[in-house]
Amino acid sequence: MTTNRQRTLIIHDASKQLSISLRSMVVQLSLSYGSIIKLLVITEAFTEKHRFQAKRCGLVLKSKTHSSATINKHKADIKEEIYKTLVRYSTSLEFKEMLVAADMLQVEFGITVEAGMLKEVAVEYAKSYQATHVVLGRNTRPWYRQKMNFTYAELQIATNGFCSQNLMSDHGSKTYLGLLNDQRKILIRETPSVTMGEEDYQREVRMLEGVRHSNVALLIGSCSEGPNRFLVYEYICNGSLNTHLSDGNKKMTWEIRINIAYGAAKGLAYLHEEGIYGSMRPSNILVTHDFQPMLSYYGFMNEYETLGERSAMKTYEHLAPEYDETGKEVSKADVFAFGMVLLELITGRKTIEDTDGQSYLRWARPLLRQKKYTELTDPTLKDSPDVYQLYWLVRMADKCLSLDPNSRYSINKVVKALSDVINRCGVEEFSPTESEL
Repeated sequence: MTTNRQRTLIIHDASKQLSISLRSMVVQLSLSYGSIIKLLVITEAFTEKHRFQAKRCGLVLKSKTHSSATINKHKADIKEEIYKTLVRYSTSLEFKEMLVAADMLQVEFGITVEAGMLKEVAVEYAKSYQATHVVLGRNTRPWYRQKMNFTYAELQIATNGFCSQNLMSDHGSKTYLGLLNDQRKILIRETPSVTMGEEDYQREVRMLEGVRHSNVALLIGSCSEGPNRFLVYEYICNGSLNTHLSDGNKKMTWEIRINIAYGAAKGLAYLHEEGIYGSMRPSNILVTHDFQPMLSYYGFMNEYETLGERSAMKTYEHLAPEYDETGKEVSKADVFAFGMVLLELITGRKTIEDTDGQSYLRWARPLLRQKKYTELTDPTLKDSPDVYQLYWLVRMADKCLSLDPNSRYSINKVVKALSDVINRCGVEEFSPTESEL
């Protein structure tokens, strides 16, 4: 009787917050009455941290053998961790809400916890479970059947007449929070390109609607009626990086910061591949509940466009020095802006008092060059930054912020370097000398 029933497996990383709308998922997958849904929570098995020595192109791992008693203790610890994780999730409010939704939707729902490497466990369990659908719970995002052409009246209703209470940002272009009839939240961004012809505008919108990347917010629709032009993006729940940096959020650990840098770089590299530029600054980096970065409010700048014509789109502190020159490669200007973001992730948001009355970059450059890590590191960080990672990130920020655009990294090289930094593999051009170690 059950062999033909749909079997959906939701894979969830135990280190992440559980935030899954079971109702939305059932609708999206068109699951029928009696379908089976299993929440697979994967907790990382205990492993002894490897000691490492930084080398030019990698790590030298030092391992040791273990006695049978140590192995048995390790197995017992894993069992205990699985039990604790199961109790924690099965008693959580989020899980109870999923149970209620499953009952209302008349689908079977259960939970299991496994220990091990996320990818390997997920693949093996999906095979044994004979899953017909697999959902990655850690990156759940709004789902839209088709792109929407909104009318100005619809956006007025969604924003309660573009009221000030729904105004999220007023830096250059205004951004509003909106609520659709089906209760989905959206972000509505004014488009500054008022001088662009309608045909060119629609061509640009169609290009932006094709954007698909895990670190880039979806453009779900647009509006163009006379002088009124808006882009409508998916809503990202945890606000902008700009807000978290300004508030000195204690949740912004070193690991979170370096992962935000990596995700933002990957998103920017993807946008550059699509010919989309001019979007890199903290207010345009939105973050999810588990601090995954999502680039938003991108587009309407070509690679070799006259930069001065778009000055209203950028904040002054993130402008590359060549910004007012014509015919310059905008991708390198974005790399400069990324260097500023990277610097803020390292140092935290600084006030004019923190920089002794100097501009932020004028204050930071000597510290970058002299590698004064203590003075550069954000004092609000609870955990101490990994010294190797901090070293390489300081060197990378300095490289991205070069006054000469030709001396800056390409964004693809930035992504590769950040991957090496996260994996504690020495970035070849920035490897520390013996005396520095």
